[in-house]
Amino acid sequence: MRHRDRFLEIWLLPGLALAVGFVPRGDEESPPDRPFGVERRVPWTTSRLVGSPEPPPPFRLDRVFPHIAFQGPVCIAQEPGANRLWVAENRGKVFSLSIDDPDVREPDLVLDLSAERTIYAFSYHPAYEENGEIFIFSPTPMDGSAESAMSRVSRFRVDPDGSGTVLRDSEQVIIEWPAGGHNGGEAIFGPDGYLYIGTGDGSGGSDVDDTGQGVDDLLSVIMRIDVDRPDPGRNYAIPHDNPFVEHPGARPEIWAFGFRNPWRMSFDPETGRLWVGDVGQDLWEMIWEVRKGGNYGWSVQEGSHPFHPHKRAGPGPILPPVVEHHHAECRSITGGYVYHGDRFPELRGAYIYGDYQYGKIWGLRDEGRHVTWHDELADTAVFIASFAVTRDGEILAVDNTTGFIHALRRSSPGTASATFPRTLGETGLFASVPDQEPAPGVIPYSVNAPQWADGALADRLLALPDDAQISDADSWGYPDGMVAVQTLSLDLEAGEPSSRTPIETRILLKQDDHWMGYSYLWDDARSEATLVGRDGAERLLSVADPAAPGGIRQQTWRVPAREECMFCHSRAAGFVLGLKTSQLNRQHDYGGVADNQLRALDHIGIFKAPLASDPGSLPRFVDPYDEHADLDDRARTYLHVNCSICHVADGGGNSFIELDRGRSLEDTRLVGGSPVQGTFGISDARIVAPGEPGRSVLYYRIASLGGARMPRIGSRMVDEEALDLIYRWIAQLPGADDQAEHAGLAALVEPLLDASGSAEPSRAEAIRRLISSTSGAIALTRAIDLGTVPEAVRLEILEATRSHPAPEVRDLFERFVPEADRVRRLGERIDPGEILALQGDADRGRAIFAAESAVNCKSCHRLGGIGVEIGPDLGRIGEKYPRAELLRQIIEPSLVIEPNYALYLVATKSGGIHSGLLIADDGAGVVLRDAQGQEIRIDSSEVEEIRTQPDSLMPELLLRGLTAQEAADLLEYLSSLR
Repeated sequence: MRHRDRFLEIWLLPGLALAVGFVPRGDEESPPDRPFGVERRVPWTTSRLVGSPEPPPPFRLDRVFPHIAFQGPVCIAQEPGANRLWVAENRGKVFSLSIDDPDVREPDLVLDLSAERTIYAFSYHPAYEENGEIFIFSPTPMDGSAESAMSRVSRFRVDPDGSGTVLRDSEQVIIEWPAGGHNGGEAIFGPDGYLYIGTGDGSGGSDVDDTGQGVDDLLSVIMRIDVDRPDPGRNYAIPHDNPFVEHPGARPEIWAFGFRNPWRMSFDPETGRLWVGDVGQDLWEMIWEVRKGGNYGWSVQEGSHPFHPHKRAGPGPILPPVVEHHHAECRSITGGYVYHGDRFPELRGAYIYGDYQYGKIWGLRDEGRHVTWHDELADTAVFIASFAVTRDGEILAVDNTTGFIHALRRSSPGTASATFPRTLGETGLFASVPDQEPAPGVIPYSVNAPQWADGALADRLLALPDDAQISDADSWGYPDGMVAVQTLSLDLEAGEPSSRTPIETRILLKQDDHWMGYSYLWDDARSEATLVGRDGAERLLSVADPAAPGGIRQQTWRVPAREECMFCHSRAAGFVLGLKTSQLNRQHDYGGVADNQLRALDHIGIFKAPLASDPGSLPRFVDPYDEHADLDDRARTYLHVNCSICHVADGGGNSFIELDRGRSLEDTRLVGGSPVQGTFGISDARIVAPGEPGRSVLYYRIASLGGARMPRIGSRMVDEEALDLIYRWIAQLPGADDQAEHAGLAALVEPLLDASGSAEPSRAEAIRRLISSTSGAIALTRAIDLGTVPEAVRLEILEATRSHPAPEVRDLFERFVPEADRVRRLGERIDPGEILALQGDADRGRAIFAAESAVNCKSCHRLGGIGVEIGPDLGRIGEKYPRAELLRQIIEPSLVIEPNYALYLVATKSGGIHSGLLIADDGAGVVLRDAQGQEIRIDSSEVEEIRTQPDSLMPELLLRGLTAQEAADLLEYLSSLR
């Protein structure tokens, strides 16, 4: 049964209309006097989705001083010579309290600058016990005046009367510089007795004033000054050995530069090394070991990754971070301390640091420039603004949001993982799991445009704890504890709804302000589902299908790994995909009462802000499978739901297309655009060639099952109804360049349509000619899809393509072959050990390199006269990297991107978009090299914006379409290039 027919059948079945359905037209909306789908809200009180199923990290943070909560604390330290902690609040106050009194209820106010300034940090003079001097880092006047905003470091003195208070009128401003969005945040003394001050780039964006690589101002730097022996006319001196003292035009205070926003730095008291946590911009957070005169890259780079590599770099080579974290696990880094205490012997000598946004804590050790150990120590709900290490080895952290002080403690083994639901019945989501009956307060919903899930149908549920609410039907801000549920079911007898069987239930849970995905795999009895491990799982299904050989079709169902869940449910995609106005704006059967879902949810108070207008005036998606809907609307909606998850700004797709349905077709950059990830043997290929699906890489990727397959994650079967939809959409687009080739291919297909009407030699010749090109193969698969090719001829075609030498052709026909007979490929989860254990053949690898296959190396690399010179020269790549490291570079191409090969987008003032490698930016104009190796020159007066892409031009999952042996052969060839 065709996909569309299945939708019709489900809509007519009572109780199953929750999963999918037609997009309602305006005249189907619920009149105001009709009953609501849900009359009142029932609180959901049975949730047991708390914690994590993974073994707990070795440490946790426990609250100490339980009777005290500060207001926005940002810095904490132990007072020298005393058992007292000092805590600074961002609002401009500093307090102290006794370490020895855990029941203290009122801290002592020691300094109040709240009437005029904020405070970021404080530090004690090395001779504090003698001179009572403290140094305060304080940016931004409280009046918020941007013109007068200055950051400063000031010296204060503690009252010698023993009261412990700071003398307000003792302030001596040491140094000032302009403040802004990224102010840095610390001034500390080094082992040499000098004061080191960390500053940010002063912007609220991505180094808008290009100050990061400059040494002519005090932004984006670590300063080093002498506050004890000031020069005449100022309150500090410049140490004579500062690295830029003699550098023309440089500020001599600078010790190192190129920081975006250093937040917390410290010296290792045993080695004297300076450690800095640097808050990143788009994708990366960095830990640096800062050296004299070091260039730390911002904003030419973000960590080790290109950011604005066209900008002029400052003096000296850009140094790499000791470690860096992707924003998937770390959003705002907080630097820490090298630990030398006795409380945790296993951490001695490790640098301990954390993340403000996600509350994680890590430790690392390194020898020189080589990290020998790096591990996650704790996963907490604390917004870590600052760490402290007391004299007795206590590691403290202060929470900027709750105001609490926490201490690091060892976890009790197993306690966190024991409570997480291991079965679906334990989650509290269902009153009856076998019947899929929701628990009280759990709300069913349906969507206008379901995502393709390899033929599965979805029942969806929404659960909000107690009386929690979603912000509104515009921004869709979700509360902690919210759960979105999707149960995917398949008909195990094709076309027979009574055979419908639940296969997997996916749960998306928001906890501690971030999302995580979990999957439960159903048992054969359809009575319960069990939590799948973090690496996912596979299940081989047998579907009774008269159209399959022997009447049985095998289908391997892939349960995604937890990290794979977040590839789609990403920040760029908005985390929750189906709970949006355009998807929910439709009728839903609530068990006998049909109502618009937005109207029903608004009625029971799900939204904090009520609907501002009738749902009839709000946006809605069409059903892509609804033949009665507009063809363009259907195709664009299908691409939005299935493709824009990655192909959106910062979504990870690096082909320059952005497929959000809200964009005009021109703004998507789909039509007429040149593919940058290979042409797959298509002559004069375009991403979408108007009027010509056979020249359209978009169509090829949706139609194939090899390494070119899109989407890369989450689907292993071609959506044949959608394939037909996209074919017809491309075919009707105006502006086709040349229909001659299309007509020629149609003429070649014609002899195959009647097995009895053409002689076998001419039929074989027609097949041979068609499969000699990718476009011809596309025309042939289209004829098979339309059912116009007789069965005997179809089998002849499949036999001719089974061992075709061109993978790009073979991959198009693999969907017609039973799964058990297909080539075993590496797939999404590549095991490097499997490849490294095989002996490769360099000659076979050379052929793979040169082929227009899924790997398609020659589309960017040139070797021996073959290929395009876009990517790096591979002539000596085997000399540059050992075999295992070379394989890692192929599997994880975005891990380290050489600045010369960063990918750029240039937007022009006339609305044009150009992409490629940056060849020149000399002030007169910009020169890019595009995916075909052609140079594009853009006059500087036309340039509106230049920005880099965070991902490598070389795609992820490059080897997924190869067998392990083919990957070993390619690796052997590359390793031989010396």
